[in-house]
Amino acid sequence: MGIYEKLTQKSNKTGFIFYKVGGSTEAVNYKEFFNITDNLALYLSNVGVKKGDRIGIYMKNSPHWLAIDLACLKIGAVSVPIGTTVSEDNVKFIIRDANLKILFKDTNRKDNLFNNEKIIDVDRKIQDSFLELLKNLSDKKSLFFKTRDSNEATVCYTSGSTGRPKGAILTHGNIIHNIENQPLHFDSTDTSLSFLPLSHMFERTCGVYFAIYNDVTICFAESIDKVMENVQEFKPTYFLTVPRLLEKIYNKANEKAVTRLLVSIGLGKIVGKKIRAKLGGRIRFIASGGAPLSKNILEFFKKIGIIIYQGYGLTETSPLISVNYEGNNVLGSVGKPLKGVEVKLSEENTLMIRSPGLMKEYTKKGEMQKRMKEGWFDTGDLAEVNSESYIFIKGRIDDLIVMSNGKKVYPDFIEKEIENNGIDTAFVYGNGKNYLCTLIYGLNLNKEQIQLIIDKVNKKLSSFEAVKKFYIIPKAFSIEEGTLTPTLKKQRKKIIEIYYKELESLYNG
Repeated sequence: MGIYEKLTQKSNKTGFIFYKVGGSTEAVNYKEFFNITDNLALYLSNVGVKKGDRIGIYMKNSPHWLAIDLACLKIGAVSVPIGTTVSEDNVKFIIRDANLKILFKDTNRKDNLFNNEKIIDVDRKIQDSFLELLKNLSDKKSLFFKTRDSNEATVCYTSGSTGRPKGAILTHGNIIHNIENQPLHFDSTDTSLSFLPLSHMFERTCGVYFAIYNDVTICFAESIDKVMENVQEFKPTYFLTVPRLLEKIYNKANEKAVTRLLVSIGLGKIVGKKIRAKLGGRIRFIASGGAPLSKNILEFFKKIGIIIYQGYGLTETSPLISVNYEGNNVLGSVGKPLKGVEVKLSEENTLMIRSPGLMKEYTKKGEMQKRMKEGWFDTGDLAEVNSESYIFIKGRIDDLIVMSNGKKVYPDFIEKEIENNGIDTAFVYGNGKNYLCTLIYGLNLNKEQIQLIIDKVNKKLSSFEAVKKFYIIPKAFSIEEGTLTPTLKKQRKKIIEIYYKELESLYNG
């Protein structure tokens, strides 16, 4: 059984999909939406799409995006999402590498990236009547393709933080393992807010697929910039996020002395009530992934009565490897492995996994074998696993700083400590050096204020981890500049490339 059949058979089709069009809110219920995707599957078949053909989706999040993806799954085609913030050079690379038959795109995406006769421009040719057009297709014949677990479902490209993006070929069975074995509870009374990119498996599997499977109402945010507005309007009971949003909420709350006082004397629930109101007033929990959260932030949210469940996974594992959940939520950990997932540590303390969710292969044949060791896949993430099987992620082995004295430093931990004390952005540097320095973007803070924060953080660190010098950069890191991935992780190589002279100047007198 394929993903489409799994989702439609399990769902009672009572949920809704809400989205914004020109400032107004539109809605379509699941029953109607599945009819739309059935008709879109017919449309794809009529234009010559066959089982195994790869179909590109180069669009912002929307019901249109989801309808195309599900229609591909229904007829056995392979959806290939392309992130809207991916560089033009990498978009061209993905189009070539994936060997697309058709590309669906938004009007504002550049036409020169693909052969025009193979483009379906969703906004220009179908416009806002896209869903209406599909509802009214006259030929209602059913399309059934027997899809096996081993059949390809999607090619999802990594963010390319270490070079060209890699296309992970995921099967129907890989993704179904995630859908059926995640331990969090959802039902038809829940409403989710979807704002992370659907081009990443975290939002696609753990966001929309989980929601459909459990009859959860999905609300598409207009953009990441409008999340706080949309959360007030749609009032979700949960949502998925990356640490950056929670860090901003934490930093904003801790700007006020009264907030810090209430939390410190055990009256954090008063603060929590206000924050929950800003999050729509119905939040049951928030699921965080993409990078570890600092313990300070986790403890803060716990004290104010807002539940955070951290999880962990990779594009290559569809994506879930582990997650915290009700009754099994250990602060600082990314939870226990999903049912059927095995983990162990390598000699270098990187996390090794065996999982039914592990991809079939990369698009570049033989590339997967470079990460396989005696049947285990090396995640490249430094980790600890305690006696109760909870996993603690320390950072990427590629990001580990090895100083000239042989000391090893996790930069992510130090950066989070600095950022959680009122600084917007920190980037720690010092590979092969005898002390650490950092880039700082401090908004309206002056050098003296920044130094006080650095001094405060240094007191919590070992002497070799202390930051000795800093350089103030003129702007925050961004996706557009290439210094952040679409899931807001720092592109360390790119940052060093841009600020190399400034960083080295901190060691030259």
